[in-house]
Amino acid sequence: MKKNYVYPIQRILTALLWALLLISQVTWAQSVPDPQWARVGRTMTIRTDGTITTGDNEFLVTYSLNGDKLSQVGPIRGVGMLPPGKLPPGYPFDPYFYFRGFIQLSTSQDNQVLAVGYEIGDGMGVFNFRGSSSGGAQYRIPTPDGGYIWFDVGARTDYSTNPPIVSPTVTTVSKGGAQASWSRDISFPVQNTSLSDKTLTKATVLINTPDGGYLVAGYFNNSNTDAPELGWAAKLDAQGNVSWQKLLNTVSNSNGPGAITGMKSITDVILTPDGSGYTLVGSALQANSSATPTAILELDFNGNSKSGRAKAIDSGPFTTAYLTAYTGSNGKTYYAVGNTSLQDRPDPQILLVDVGTLTTVAKRIFPGPGQSSLTDIATAGDGSLVFVTDNNQLVKLQPEAITQPPVGSLALTAPTYNCTTGAFTFNTTGGNGSTIEYMAPGITGWTTNPNQFVDEGSRTALDVQPFTLMARQNGVTVTYIWNLRAYCNGTQPPTYTPIPNQTF
Repeated sequence: MKKNYVYPIQRILTALLWALLLISQVTWAQSVPDPQWARVGRTMTIRTDGTITTGDNEFLVTYSLNGDKLSQVGPIRGVGMLPPGKLPPGYPFDPYFYFRGFIQLSTSQDNQVLAVGYEIGDGMGVFNFRGSSSGGAQYRIPTPDGGYIWFDVGARTDYSTNPPIVSPTVTTVSKGGAQASWSRDISFPVQNTSLSDKTLTKATVLINTPDGGYLVAGYFNNSNTDAPELGWAAKLDAQGNVSWQKLLNTVSNSNGPGAITGMKSITDVILTPDGSGYTLVGSALQANSSATPTAILELDFNGNSKSGRAKAIDSGPFTTAYLTAYTGSNGKTYYAVGNTSLQDRPDPQILLVDVGTLTTVAKRIFPGPGQSSLTDIATAGDGSLVFVTDNNQLVKLQPEAITQPPVGSLALTAPTYNCTTGAFTFNTTGGNGSTIEYMAPGITGWTTNPNQFVDEGSRTALDVQPFTLMARQNGVTVTYIWNLRAYCNGTQPPTYTPIPNQTF
């Protein structure tokens, strides 16, 4: 009876959320787009076809970009009550099993959803709706080879000794699937042996990397206390060997407004939009200050902080921040950071950060029916932003209209691309007939040859970020934001931006 009572109330609250979001249009700046629609949902993943799947308590629901329900799996209530195939074969029959909800969703290259959920009586379960499973991890993502990778965090204690020996608290990264299986314990090495039995190395996020490996990030603590002290990241190769791991307590040439000395924790990471490294978001360390602002840090592929690419973007106190790349109506690429405003009460908040300057150019709070915290942000197939909250609210924002260039002027159009071979050709319209140069970070430097090639790592990475294509003619540079993943799934929107008299 309790569940039957909660669900209608949840629908009413969603309707109230929609009304409040519309009212908020009058109050907040419009640089961050208005909401398009709201639904019930606490977790989400963007499918490879651009649609949105959310964990709606006992259901997995997929919505179109217009908010129409496309499919539904569930309800997931107990082993004896499920339709065939909704739990993996061989899952133990437990009459006390009761599903409590989804805590993480991700999407494989073949557009299938991998779901992690809580259950009563049996801890946690991982439900892969392709029909297989492996349990026990709170954070799990598909890998390009059709497998999956996850992490757990825990201490290692030898109870055979008196007193028991407590080893460092480590992050264990494990890989499963048909092609490879392995498990690696990772703990940051300390020089002082007196600390060797009291440290904590904790992962909070894990991504695939273009070279077929993985990046795991989180924080380190010297006293084995489960609290952020110093940001931490480690790079693994495809076999799980640690290529490098670093504490992120120092940054390169961070000065001026928003200067930071390092990172205290990492809560999300993506590949940089130009394909040259990693962008991390988390809480920052500042000289002679106990403040904990939200900050962005860029690393190269060797784990070195890029010069001048570290900055605080939002004053504290810090709330868990999530990150995605976003293209505005002007064709510029931004970092869209989702966190939680504590201005009057906890409410979801989105910041747009200029990729070039790492300056926050827009900020907007989205009040709902009751306080809530933002729990994820992503970019949907039409280029719009989508976020979810811990109050079971899924909100999609309006896609921005792309500003078209004047008729007859030089403009980049959608490239010609072979999704299998990587063959790539810049395409333009207009111009005055003089020589055109082309450039795209991650594809090629400036060249007059429009025929190029996208490397295999970028073609196969699940989380490859949009490329910024550029063409220049007689001192005028135009850009086009090209989403390889969306292009190969038929959902790439057109984007044109003339930028006069600019040198790259």
